[in-house]
Amino acid sequence: MTRNTLGTLATVLAFSLAACTQAQDVEGAPLAKADHRNLSEACSSVDAQTGELLPFARLIQVHVELRYRTEYLHDFHADDGSASDRTEMNALVEGSADLLACTWKEFGYNQYMFHPAREDELPPFPNTASGSASLTGMRTGHAVVHGQTITTKQTVQAGGKLRGLSLSIPTRDESMPADGTCIQVAFDAPMSGSQVLDATSTDGAHKHEESPPESLEDDVYSAFAVRNYDQGESEFINNSLTLCSGPRNRPDPIPQNLPAGGMTISADESVWARRGEWIGHNSVPAEHRYVDFSLKVVPRTLQYPNP
Repeated sequence: MTRNTLGTLATVLAFSLAACTQAQDVEGAPLAKADHRNLSEACSSVDAQTGELLPFARLIQVHVELRYRTEYLHDFHADDGSASDRTEMNALVEGSADLLACTWKEFGYNQYMFHPAREDELPPFPNTASGSASLTGMRTGHAVVHGQTITTKQTVQAGGKLRGLSLSIPTRDESMPADGTCIQVAFDAPMSGSQVLDATSTDGAHKHEESPPESLEDDVYSAFAVRNYDQGESEFINNSLTLCSGPRNRPDPIPQNLPAGGMTISADESVWARRGEWIGHNSVPAEHRYVDFSLKVVPRTLQYPNP
C-alpha cells in the first residue's frame, strides 16, 4: 500500500553546503555529544573529487508518541416527523516509535532530517513503531416512503496495527510563517473491517448488505475518510497532520484548514509537545479532533551502519 511520503527536507541537503557548514553544524547541533557515536555516514555528503565523506550533521534518536482522536455526532429530524437519523463515529490512531534523525545548525536554527542524506545509497532508518488504529460508527434512521416506514441501521468497524510513524520538519529560517516551527506527522496504519447495512419496512421487506469499511459521512477531508484496496486492506485517506508552535487557533465555525497550533518546544529542543483539541481544521464544526503528541531526544539505542 502507498505510504504518505514526506520529503520536504530533501532540498535542504545540497552537497555544496556540506563542507562550509560542517564546523558550525557540529557546534550547534542539539544534545548530541561530540564523540564517534554521533558521526555517521548517514549524515554525510561525499566530496565529488576525492570521494571523502563530509559529515555535516549529527545522528540522534528521538522517541515519539501520538494519540489522534476524532469524534462525530449528528442528529437530523424533519419538521413534519417523516424522517430522522442519528450518526455517530469515532476514530483513533495511537502509538509510539523510536526514530533516528540527522540534525545540524543552519540559518541560525537547528535543522532536522529523518532519513539518510544519501537515500539512494544507504538503507532507510529503522522504524520501531507500535500501536493501533480503529474506526467505529453507527447510523440509525427512519423515513416514511409511500406510506411505508423504513428503518435503517448502518454500522462500520475497522481496526489494525500501526505499521509506521514518520516525521518531517520543514526548513527553519527567517522566512518561517507567524505560526513558527511546524512538524508534520504521518502514520501508516492498515486496517481490516466491514460496513453493514440493515433496512426493514413495515410491509415486511428486509435488506442486508455488507461492504468494505467506509466513513458514514461523504467528506473527503474528513479524518474518517477511508481508502480500500483489492487485497482487503483499508487505511485512512488523510493520514498525516501538521503541528505548529505558537498560539492555539481561535474557534471558528468555518473550515480553515489550519494546522494544530499550541505546540511547545523546550529551550534546548529536547522535548516537543502538544495536547488537546485541534481547532480550525478543514472539517469543523462537524468533527472534533484531539491531538496529543510528544517528541523527546533520547540516548541512541537503534542500530544503524556507523563507520
